[in-house]
Amino acid sequence: MSLLKRLAALADISQLPENPYPPRRLLPYILHFARQQKKLLAILFTLNGTAALGLAIAPFFLKKIIDIINTTPNPAEAWPLLMYPVGQYVAIALIVRLIAGTCYNALNATLFTSTYTHAIRRQMHWYMLRHSLSFFQNDFAGRLANKVFDAGSALREVVLILTGSLWWVTVSILVSAFSFASSSYLLLTPLAFWLVMYAFILRFSIPSIRRRSMEFSDARSASVGRTVDAYTNIQTVKLFANDVSEDSSIVNSIVNARNHHVATHIAVFKMKAWCDLNNTVFMGNTLALALYLWTHGHITAGSIAMVIPIAVMLTNQAGWIANELTAFFEHLGTAEETMNVLIQPHTLQDKSGATQLKIDKGEIRFENVTFRYHPEGDAVLNNLNLTIPAGQKVGLIGQSGAGKSTLVNLLLRFYEVNEGDIRIDGQNINNVTQNSLRSAIGMVTQDTSLLHRSIRSNIAYGNPTATDEDIENAAKLAQADSFIRQLSDKDGNTGYQSKVGERGVKLSGGQRQRIAIARLILKNAPILIMDEATSALDSEVEHAIQENLQTLMEGRTVIAIAHRLSTISQLDRLIVMDNGQIIEDGTHAELLKKGGAYARLWSRQSGGFLPD
Repeated sequence: MSLLKRLAALADISQLPENPYPPRRLLPYILHFARQQKKLLAILFTLNGTAALGLAIAPFFLKKIIDIINTTPNPAEAWPLLMYPVGQYVAIALIVRLIAGTCYNALNATLFTSTYTHAIRRQMHWYMLRHSLSFFQNDFAGRLANKVFDAGSALREVVLILTGSLWWVTVSILVSAFSFASSSYLLLTPLAFWLVMYAFILRFSIPSIRRRSMEFSDARSASVGRTVDAYTNIQTVKLFANDVSEDSSIVNSIVNARNHHVATHIAVFKMKAWCDLNNTVFMGNTLALALYLWTHGHITAGSIAMVIPIAVMLTNQAGWIANELTAFFEHLGTAEETMNVLIQPHTLQDKSGATQLKIDKGEIRFENVTFRYHPEGDAVLNNLNLTIPAGQKVGLIGQSGAGKSTLVNLLLRFYEVNEGDIRIDGQNINNVTQNSLRSAIGMVTQDTSLLHRSIRSNIAYGNPTATDEDIENAAKLAQADSFIRQLSDKDGNTGYQSKVGERGVKLSGGQRQRIAIARLILKNAPILIMDEATSALDSEVEHAIQENLQTLMEGRTVIAIAHRLSTISQLDRLIVMDNGQIIEDGTHAELLKKGGAYARLWSRQSGGFLPD
């Protein structure tokens, strides 16, 4: 394989590593991603070290040249003696440094920076998608997305500074120490003192900078999350005329982020001030010692010519590295904060050896199911038993908080039951993969949310392999084809190619629900869940869709939740829930005849809806 092909293979970010789960400790977290690009990092490490060597060794050859000039009275005799050190200088200090530095910059700019950043973001997104629903419900979506992107850039910069500037300075110090020792070991004294003082300054500065950097990163992410939250819910902001209070809230978060940013830079300023003082002392001590040794005949004039540029180079690099360390700890703080926020344990994971759900008929059974949202909270479902035979169409009825949505969420395994089992065709859903479970269940909710993509993509989400004809047929069955063909967006797309806006904001509630029903039709799942599936539709459109939904429900197990009892009264079976338990079970006629809770609700309905 050619070198170019090998390098191209290193840039492949599509494949996950053998262990895609990042650790929750900072150093292993950094190394987890660095190991994935160890070959490329090794190349960059070598090239950068070679380039640093080429620059740092130059004063050593300058010493040789000055000593030859100083000890050879006849310039004609000095020229042959100068050719060897000059040749070494040209070969090492110029050519090698030029080639290594150029290759390093080219690989870094064209391959590493983009590859490393986007590989991390790709893997973090993969990890994020495996978090439970409750994880996303407890945070800002914008903040989490910001963390995913911050992780890529922060971890890249941490590694780049370690293998770039910090490694460069390390090589420079080692070469400088060699150059000093070649003249006199005493010259190592100010260098050692300078390094000890530098380490001492960093030891007391780093914890403060790191802590403040983390605080700034968290404040900045919170500011971004709050801003995105306001933009996502801009209609609510406008409806309640809360522009001023919303602006004030966001200003407070931005001011908070700014204050943390200032605090970080104050800590950095203090570190730089001490470093500048240390550099000044180092320059003075080195020059004074070199002159003392020269005046006492311990070193040559060439050594002084070597020591001065080395001291200047090291102090300049110390100033550079102070800036780099500032950036390093800012990025390190960001990386640590992304780790703390994103790399939380997945609370809902497939069991080892989980199998694919196989549906033969579609029977659903809840066996002694008890569930609490919080360990110390009251039971939302309490020892619930329910069997829904295959192909039966069941309506769930009850006041808000009765447990209807919880029952559905447990069936979808958005949460784990505390006690009992849920089985589909005899298979415990805890023992099957979550993807195979949810692939077998189609659901339409009252609060329909669409992706900010084309209408076609939103409908095809139910079946990514569907053809255009399949998509249009599903839209027609959902009574959506006619309005879809009249849509357009700002990019000039029309019909099925037009975009719907974030969460489908460009469509009415009824239009979004019809798109969701088309998606459900296309998914063609053996189990259907409909949570107020037609609540946002006018009566005429609802009547047209109901006929198609009846066709869709044939041969499938159906669970329907509705507050408008007329929409579910014709189902095979109605279940009335209260306080997490089933209090009535039967057909519409049976429950009316019984004269219990359902009959009272039916008689008290106003406009066909369940009263509060």
